[in-house]
Amino acid sequence: MKRRAELALVLERFVQRRQLTQPQAAKLLGVSQPSINDLLRGRLHRFSVDSLLIMMDRAQIRSNLRSSCQRQLMEPLIKSIAVAVDLIRGSLGASISCGE
Repeated sequence: MKRRAELALVLERFVQRRQLTQPQAAKLLGVSQPSINDLLRGRLHRFSVDSLLIMMDRAQIRSNLRSSCQRQLMEPLIKSIAVAVDLIRGSLGASISCGE
């Protein structure tokens, strides 16, 4: 929940700094105007972290927060891949030693 709030705050500040109207922000971020209204009113339960990251990407917003959030989301996938690689290496090693 904290991550979602941080991302929403970055998007809200982006909209405010550029003095965008809700329809302008919606067009730029690729969402509906009611979604922008929800974002600006703090109705964060309507947004996933992924959807907020996609909006940031569409607006070309770069931040350390975004990078650390993406890293955190990717960690389980990276660990799964590492386990799979270890399993494959183990089975290849076993088949090679059995063949010799």
